[in-house]
Formats: sequence, structure tokens, C-alpha cells
Amino acid sequence: MRILLLAALMASVTATTSAQAEITIKPGPIPGVTSQRDNVRGTPWCEVIPVMGTTPDSLGHIYNSSPVDDCTEERADKLDKAKLAAEMKVPIVLLNVGRYWTFDKVTLFTAGETLDFHGVKAQWAATMTLQDMKNLLGSKSYTSALITRDTEWLYQKGKPVYLLRAPEGITWIMQVYSKKIDKTLTLETLDQLGSKLQLPAGWTFETKVLDKDLALQPRWASGQAHIMWDNLGNAYQGCGFDKACAYIP
Repeated sequence: MRILLLAALMASVTATTSAQAEITIKPGPIPGVTSQRDNVRGTPWCEVIPVMGTTPDSLGHIYNSSPVDDCTEERADKLDKAKLAAEMKVPIVLLNVGRYWTFDKVTLFTAGETLDFHGVKAQWAATMTLQDMKNLLGSKSYTSALITRDTEWLYQKGKPVYLLRAPEGITWIMQVYSKKIDKTLTLETLDQLGSKLQLPAGWTFETKVLDKDLALQPRWASGQAHIMWDNLGNAYQGCGFDKACAYIP
């Protein structure tokens, strides 16, 4: 009898642990759900990206911590991709960590559920195709990719922006800096970034102080933003492709 009771107790504990380990996800926009946060310049964030569907139609659902949590690098280091994939019952989970905003206000006009990923809260915010994610998260720096999101990045008047000018007339505005490759990067040293970048032929780096607010909204164009990473993992949004940027600084 004692053995049977012990076995039943262990089975109960195992079932409870298993249930707690599951993360039920319902990715996608929720009608009426929005998010907004001021004073985000320099704040840390990360993304948990469960990839769903079959190749070549796999889609990454991007859960971003910024609207609901500050995901420091120390906290992000505790995220386990394989464990998260098992808990969400998806083939693969990608992580985008060690990131800091370089604009001032973030608005999600369309947003989704907020979940807890191993202690880090993040909200559904966007989608990307698997190929575009490979371009960004892989080794193809200075390669344009598309992300579908309904957001506004706002750069305030009197604040600096960090620009890459491409010879074909596209201006890439830094939206994120990363310390994953260069630990010395800070907001205060970004104006010296030009000497560290391995820019394509004809490209130039520039720092500019804005004389008026600058808003970037993909909803003004196709609903997609053109984004790119440099060789240090810093991220940019492209202006000049369409009307997603209020103006080109």
C-alpha cells in the first residue's frame, strides 16, 4: 500500500511539473490590444521567436519584451531555446538578445498576447519569414530583410540619429545597438561607430541631431519595414524604399 501511495504521489508531481512546463501560445494580433512606452532609448530588450509552419512557408512569431519588461543580457542568458521549443511544442525557437533601442518611443498599434518565457515577459508584436530571419540572425550583414509589424518608432527632436547612407539613395536609420559582438558599445560612443564598421563600397556613416521629430511607421507603406544588420549586429530600418518614414533625415 505504501509503495502504491508513493507511486501515485510521484505520478502526480510529474504531471504537475509537466503541466507547468507547457507554454500555450496563440500568436497573432488581438483586436483592440495596443502597447506604448516612452523613454526607451538605451533600454535593454530581447525577443523570443517561435517558428511555426512548414518550409518554405515557416513563419516566425516575434514576442518582444520591450512593451512589458526590461530584458537585460543577464536575464536573456537564462533563456533556453531548446527547452522553450519543447514547452511551446514548436520545431524551433530563435532568440534575439543583447539589444538596446536607439529611438525614444515605441508604439504597437496592433499587438497580441503577453507571455512569460522563463521569467522574461514578452508581447506578440510582429512576424517574419524564415528566410528573412536567417538573413538577419545569420551572417549576412548589410542584407535587407522584411518584417511585418504595425508599429511606430519615434525619434525625438534634438536627439541624435545614426545613419548609413547607401549609394542607391537609401538611408538606413539605426533602431538598435547590440553589445553581443562589441561589448564597448554604449549610447555615448555610437557617434564613433563609423571607424568600426566594415561598410560596403560607397556606403558612409553619419551622426545627425534631429531638428524635428522623426516617425517610422510601416502602416504608411505596405505594412512591412525594410530592416538590416551591420557587421556588429546593430539593426537599422531603411528609408527611401517607400513612405514608411515621415522624412529622410
